[in-house]
Amino acid sequence: MSYRNKTKDEKDQYAGAGYVTLSRVSDSAEEQDSDAAQLKYNKQWADEHRMVWVHDYVMNNLSGSLPGNRSDLQDILKRADEKHDFQYVLAQRIDRITRGGTDHFSWFVHELRKRGIRVLHPGDGLPSSGPFVGTLRALTADAAKAQAMSISQRSAQGSQFALELRHVSPHSHTPYGTYRLYCRDEKTPLFVIKDMRDGRQQKLSWPDLGLIDTYGDMGGNAKGHYRKQKSELVFLVPGEEEEHRIVILIFRLHYIEGYAGRRIAALLNEKGIPAPRGGTWSPRQVESIYENEDYTGIAFANRHKSGIYHARQSGRPMELELDDRTATTAVRVRPELRPKEEWFQTTEPYLINYLDDDKLRQIAIAQQARSWDRRLDPTWERKNKPSRPKSPYLLSGLLTAKQDGEALVGTSSGRADHPVRLYRHKRAVRECRGGSVYNRVLNAEPLERAVLAVLQEILLDWPELEPRLLAHVRHQITAGSQQDAQLQAKCQQRAKVREQLLLYVRMLTPKTKIELAPEISRLEAERDTLDAEIEMIEKMQTAAPVDPQATVAAVKRRLEHLADSIRSLPPNVIQQVLAALTASLVVNMETKEVDFAFHLPSWAVWAPEETDFMQLCLRTSSESSTEAHTHPDNGLFLPLGHGNCTYAYPRHQSVTCHCRRQARRAA
Repeated sequence: MSYRNKTKDEKDQYAGAGYVTLSRVSDSAEEQDSDAAQLKYNKQWADEHRMVWVHDYVMNNLSGSLPGNRSDLQDILKRADEKHDFQYVLAQRIDRITRGGTDHFSWFVHELRKRGIRVLHPGDGLPSSGPFVGTLRALTADAAKAQAMSISQRSAQGSQFALELRHVSPHSHTPYGTYRLYCRDEKTPLFVIKDMRDGRQQKLSWPDLGLIDTYGDMGGNAKGHYRKQKSELVFLVPGEEEEHRIVILIFRLHYIEGYAGRRIAALLNEKGIPAPRGGTWSPRQVESIYENEDYTGIAFANRHKSGIYHARQSGRPMELELDDRTATTAVRVRPELRPKEEWFQTTEPYLINYLDDDKLRQIAIAQQARSWDRRLDPTWERKNKPSRPKSPYLLSGLLTAKQDGEALVGTSSGRADHPVRLYRHKRAVRECRGGSVYNRVLNAEPLERAVLAVLQEILLDWPELEPRLLAHVRHQITAGSQQDAQLQAKCQQRAKVREQLLLYVRMLTPKTKIELAPEISRLEAERDTLDAEIEMIEKMQTAAPVDPQATVAAVKRRLEHLADSIRSLPPNVIQQVLAALTASLVVNMETKEVDFAFHLPSWAVWAPEETDFMQLCLRTSSESSTEAHTHPDNGLFLPLGHGNCTYAYPRHQSVTCHCRRQARRAA
């Protein structure tokens, strides 16, 4: 009996059962709102069977042919493990669940059945029980995969044929400083489409460029953009006059003056010239312009292949076969550079004189060709990237800028045989502004030595530390009666953070992943901090009946051992110790002064005496994030000391750094 032919009694078996829906759309630009249509279909079917809705899992712009990118299926299994609030997964058809064939579909069904959950797909019209149900499902799943392979073949074939007839452009995006010209034939231009780079397009008359129409929405994607007619030809033509001038300047600076991308970006930013999408120029934006052959009147396609089943080539599409690991686990297929003989080359007749200098054009063509020849040579190695052993940066993730709170990163400079380790700000590369404070770098070695020296001094200053530690222990013991309420409050806070994380994870699509990444990192860091604080409180509860003097004596032995051995520890262990003991490490990028503050976490006080401090640091700091900035509960930490570090630049001598403690204020 198929789903659509259920009798009244058979329909009753679903009454009152909880369900989640699963909808998937391969292309988010589809105008028929396929995701909404699937949701409507599923809801109507569920209402007819008196089922109880629990949640909708909707994935847009997601291929069903790569099992590795199906985070929605993992989310469903995770919900089944954690909430146990549904008995069915409802999808319109099997091909909405997967196009990965029988193997992937059977795995998902098996994992759900292990949790007491069944899959429903009424749109396929298959029987829900009886002999050969599994066989029919397997055939339908394989048919969905076969359909995807057929679509891939016809798509690659049609796209290549249209490319050869000039009915589609070799360019996925309109290059900076150009428009797309649409023609009835090569001699009959119709109009141009201008990319506004904010989600909108403008249709302009040719050649006077008068506004005819506007397509798309500001901040939107490709939905609502101009739909090219099948018979129209597409060419690139020079665009905005100012952008045209900037492209020529970039080509001259690189190919004639020998400037690299970073230097050109800094020059453009210094002149206040906005980048293609606003803001400041980055080196990569500049490089993408002077590496683009379109500006020389030559266009290439089919340089890379990243398909699952087929790739474009003249005549019969190229058949692809992924290895088993990639086919089953890859989130996406990595683009692979194809041999030169497989490339498709054509011309952009309206851009042949774009650079206004034939000598510059010929130089650019020759150097661009050499660049691609190097990429195709498997023996070629970049000269400016010598192989150096990776050097640890002890303050990585801990040292932040006072100006914007962003963490500095480790880098190296100088000769290959004598590299100099540095800490730099990421904005120095992103923004490329001449004279910016973010361009300044800090010598890593003297700063790391100074920070370790002052931490060692603080840990050995027992006359100053002992009375404060004893008072801290006594306060924690006295406050034991309040720990239950404190623990409950933190557990509730952690539950809210986890729920927010789950909400964001369910919203993830390939396009929103980048936008939500900072907020997800912040929530993960907050969750990790709460985990550590809850663990501290639980340890204090179990260690309530203690002798304060004996506890302080045990901590003293631990800290003295740490101070004596910290300089001889492996770099990765030093990093974990610093992560555990550092409250803040903030550098003023303008003056290069570094303010430091160290604290002692409560787990170091209440841990068993026989446990080594370094082992505690390795376990605890690995559970928390040092990159995201969180605000831990100060009541669970004992301040150790604070101060500042300054660099000195003695004449004809190496750079040095000195850290000084500041005296604690009297209570």
